[in-house]
This record gives sequence, structure tokens and C-alpha cells, in this order.
Amino acid sequence: MFDTISESIRLAVFLGICVYLWFLTGKKGVRGEWGWPYIFAALFLINIGLAISLTEDFPSLSRFLVLGHSPYEPFIKNLVVFFAGFVLLIVGIAKMITPVVALKETREALEESHEQLEKRVQERTAALKLVNEHLRCEIFEREAAEAALQKVRNELEDTVDARTAELKKTNKELLAEISRRTTVEKELRGK
Repeated sequence: MFDTISESIRLAVFLGICVYLWFLTGKKGVRGEWGWPYIFAALFLINIGLAISLTEDFPSLSRFLVLGHSPYEPFIKNLVVFFAGFVLLIVGIAKMITPVVALKETREALEESHEQLEKRVQERTAALKLVNEHLRCEIFEREAAEAALQKVRNELEDTVDARTAELKKTNKELLAEISRRTTVEKELRGK
């Protein structure tokens, strides 16, 4: 009786795993890829073997299976069903290992390239910081030079304005002197 219960539980758990994997691979769209067809065929055969084992305890269920109680039943159940199921399972897993390893290698290469890219970004950021600091210094120097130039320009304009005012004053004085001399000369000629 305990064997029957344990085999029933084993069959139910195994069927649950098969159904779960079937729906999981369907959602991810990988049911026909890699080794999944072999794995599903293997799980189907192993479930048949478990069902045959369960029917041994219930003679009334044996009529639903073609095998019934025949001398070939242990051979078919053990060798063909379980052995073929486990061989297909091993083949399916082996076919999955290659893409999984390739995926792992691709992921490692991607991580390595990401690290290299991150390193290059840090190097370029550091270089840009240096260039930026150099440009700030250059801007500061240019602003200082412009301020000094503006100061000199203002001083020069003040000097030019002062000289122009002096020249205007001198010009007025000279014109006044010329006018006075012209007047004196006319008086001296007119006498």
C-alpha cells in the first residue's frame, strides 16, 4: 500500500514538474530550442514508466495499458521506457549545456567589455577634467589680461582726453596771441 501511495505521489510530482516546465518554456519562447524537445520526450517516457509501475498494483488499471501483465512488461518498462527516457534526458541536458556555456561566455565577455568601457569612461572623464581645469585657468588669464587691457585703454583715453584739453587750451592761447599780434601789427602799420 505504501508503495502505491509513494508511486502515485512520485507520478503526480513528476507530472507537475512536466506541466510547469511546459508552461514556463512556452512563456519564454524556448520550448523548441536547445535541448527542450529531448527533455520533454524524456519526461513523457519517464511518466509512462511511472504509470506502468502504478498499474502493477492495480490489476483493474492494467486493461488501460496495452502491455497488461505480460512477460515483456519489465523489459519494456525498465529498458525501453526508463532507459530511453533517461538517455533522452541526458541528451537534452547535453544539448542545453552548449548554449548555456556559450551564454555564460557571452555574458562574461559582455561584463568584461562593460568594465573596459567603464574604465575608458573614467579615463576620458579624468582627461576632460584636466582639459576643463586648463581651460578655466586660460579663461582666468584671458579675463585678467582683458581687465588689464581695459585699464590701460581707460588710462590711455584719459591721457588722450587730458592732452586734447591741453592742446585746445594751448590752441586758444595761440589763437589769442595771434589775434593780439595781428591787432598790434595792424595798429603799428596803421600809424
